[in-house]
Amino acid sequence: MRTEGTGIYSLVRNLGSAIGISVTGALLQINTQVNHAVLAGEATPFNRALHSGAAARVWDLGSAQGAGLLNMEITRQARIIAYIDDFKLMLVLVVAALPLLLLTRPPETGRAAKKVDA
Repeated sequence: MRTEGTGIYSLVRNLGSAIGISVTGALLQINTQVNHAVLAGEATPFNRALHSGAAARVWDLGSAQGAGLLNMEITRQARIIAYIDDFKLMLVLVVAALPLLLLTRPPETGRAAKKVDA
């Protein structure tokens, strides 16, 4: 029965990891796009933060290069937020699975293991 159990365990583990990777990858892409749209909505010529200091020199909305640099920064920050959201989801799933540890029994050691062998 150990070989069948090992096979089923490996199948479930491989399917679970494949599904988990696919779901987190899809959520990463979706959240990146959503966060990019939200952050880009704040980057307008009327935003005073973009008109002062180093931001005005680097992210000049009047030039194509400045707008491109601003878009790259927005994309980078949107991806960071999406990764944070994915890690929060994984945290919630792990915390939700922790009570399942109470269903496992401790390994048999010492006298109890010898009694079972006899």
